[in-house]
Amino acid sequence: MQTIIHQISNYITQLDWGYMLTFILLVYAISNLKLIKQWRSNKKLSQRYLVLLIGVIYGIILFFIRGYDTSKIEVLLQTFVFALVFHKLLIDRLVGMVFHQKNKQDV
Repeated sequence: MQTIIHQISNYITQLDWGYMLTFILLVYAISNLKLIKQWRSNKKLSQRYLVLLIGVIYGIILFFIRGYDTSKIEVLLQTFVFALVFHKLLIDRLVGMVFHQKNKQDV
């Protein structure tokens, strides 16, 4: 059991948390722009494809800005996938619960 916990903690610590947190914030910021909402409705672009597109473009930009070599590509991909799951399972639910509670209180 300790070996599994040790492996999971190694995996989590080797992720690029700077990329992950800025990616989540960037997705929320871009998704809530009025221009993007209109563009998505005109193009019938799903939210998940917008998140995927933002993550890939942001990952590529970050790869070149930070001057990573090819060995860091796998870490960025793992961080991207972890960020998608982390964002969907934890952050969306937490924000939904907070705003849902506020909406109930307003009524």
